[in-house]
Amino acid sequence: MKMQLERTNTGSTILCALCTILIISVIGANVLLNCTTRYNVSSKQVKGWKEALYAAEGGGDIAFSEVRKLVGVIDPSTVLLPDGWTKTSGSSYSNGPYTFGQKLADGTGSLSAQVTVDQLAATLGTPPSSWPYFRIRSKGTATLFGLPRVGMDDRMDNLTKADSLLRKIDFKYDHFKAKYGDGDGNSPTISPVSYPQVTRRTETIAVPQFLTFTAALEATGSFYGPGTGKGGLIDSYDSKNGPYTFVATNSSSPYYGDSRNGNVSVATSVFQGGGNIYGNVTTNGGTLNLKNGQ
Repeated sequence: MKMQLERTNTGSTILCALCTILIISVIGANVLLNCTTRYNVSSKQVKGWKEALYAAEGGGDIAFSEVRKLVGVIDPSTVLLPDGWTKTSGSSYSNGPYTFGQKLADGTGSLSAQVTVDQLAATLGTPPSSWPYFRIRSKGTATLFGLPRVGMDDRMDNLTKADSLLRKIDFKYDHFKAKYGDGDGNSPTISPVSYPQVTRRTETIAVPQFLTFTAALEATGSFYGPGTGKGGLIDSYDSKNGPYTFVATNSSSPYYGDSRNGNVSVATSVFQGGGNIYGNVTTNGGTLNLKNGQ
């Protein structure tokens, strides 16, 4: 009597199913890891990169509003120190950090700005020599939320990641202080950070503006003119309108308004007019004496 053994493929089927599940799981894990990294960069790091600039610009605006108070002031400390600024060294003053944005666990904001104002040695000379230039340096910092990872896998070469060079995220230490110190290369130190952060800096040179030209033609002494011998006149025109054409007496011309600004300013009382002046005349207490002019 012969006995026939019954064979089954059940074990092989289970093994194939497990291998298939394993392969799909590995693929899914890689996709999830890649998506997490890209989301972390695109949603968190880029957001922090932009917000750091907003914070730096906000700090610069605050400092600029303070610098405007220094016009005509010989000693800036008389204005800045009562407003809460600290004199750091020489003619440098700092204030901050100004905090705002999302509230963190320590009670501060997710955005901050630290500002330094330097009074430059170069002055405007005359007029007046007591109004110097100012350099405004603002450091804006944005707390980096999300996973503390470097970034995406795009590289400049086999060793260098491009986004790391671009954004310079501080995960554990402030890389800028370690390299440049106060920004001018003084006292570089390794300074730890409380949270991963992105820092950006702006620098503004504030220069007093003076009204240099009060008229199209200025005279510090007496004024005689324009001459009438060869049809002398004073008018104005806008170079954006093309070549010069005389339209000061043609009110229908589209450039008529640009031709009536030939103003004359004289610093003395002596004014002797000749030809036509199509504009306003200003003297220092003088009387207009026009001959064949208007």
